Amino acid sequence: MDDADAAVRREVVQAIGAMPATHAAHMEPPLRRVVASDPEASVRIEALHALVKLGAAGVAGLGKALADSDRLVRWWATIHLKELGGAARAAVPDLERVAGSDTEEWIRASAQRALDAVRANRDVN
Repeated sequence: MDDADAAVRREVVQAIGAMPATHAAHMEPPLRRVVASDPEASVRIEALHALVKLGAAGVAGLGKALADSDRLVRWWATIHLKELGGAARAAVPDLERVAGSDTEEWIRASAQRALDAVRANRDVN
């Protein structure tokens, strides 16, 4: 995960994401670190694709990505939180912030759709 080559780091994240979700306790912390600190947006996005597979266990990392400087990272976070529906309840404050104040209108709209999905499925998970 510390390799200088982004392609190598992306492959490592893909390998972690391919692990069974039953290993979420071991998978989530390194994926969240990637989201928080990898310099390459494509690697952070790959980590988001892996985090959504963890269900509720991946919500903290997805929520953190809503504050990312890269708009595609923020957008993917909204998409994956929408997929999780009610399991993403913990991300509601972050989604509300993005829906109300993101610099990109299309990301605000995506965050609102995610909020609607989370609120509509409150009892899921």
